[in-house]
Amino acid sequence: MATRISAEDLCSLTPTTQLNMRPRVRPETICYLLAGTPKHASNFLRLKYCNDYSQVTRVADELVRMARKFDKEIADEDMYRLAVIAIDESLSDSMCGTCNGKSWVSTGMKRIICFKCRGTGRRSRGSKELSDQLGVELKYYIKYYKYLVERYMLGVLSNYEGQFHNAIKERL
Repeated sequence: MATRISAEDLCSLTPTTQLNMRPRVRPETICYLLAGTPKHASNFLRLKYCNDYSQVTRVADELVRMARKFDKEIADEDMYRLAVIAIDESLSDSMCGTCNGKSWVSTGMKRIICFKCRGTGRRSRGSKELSDQLGVELKYYIKYYKYLVERYMLGVLSNYEGQFHNAIKERL
């Protein structure tokens, strides 16, 4: 007998945000949806959608293992820190804290475009902020780490999200 997903459960498939720190999805629903995804994708998705923080090391280890094929010269501890930063980036809700995602700020008399996110409504961490978090010079980050974090690691995590959406489509 096939399990059906209720409309309420489907609408609740959102990760927690700064405003809502409660997990909103029943574990049975997540298990049903994750049954069609590979194990390494399932680990990341359980971290993101079920707040299962025990998966951080597994996801980071998998990212490091995959990134090793791409770049063999970066030290293991640096590669692990890059993986954790990529995971944090993909888990963040990216909502601008100044305009709360509205893309504008009210001055009382009129609305102006948000000066922090430049009207996108999304927060973006730049290379400077990431290099400071890693404790390396900006030029060093851009030369050696930027492509690996922003293109490769975040691309892998985005691919996991795509696999999850495909699993949802198959089960509807």
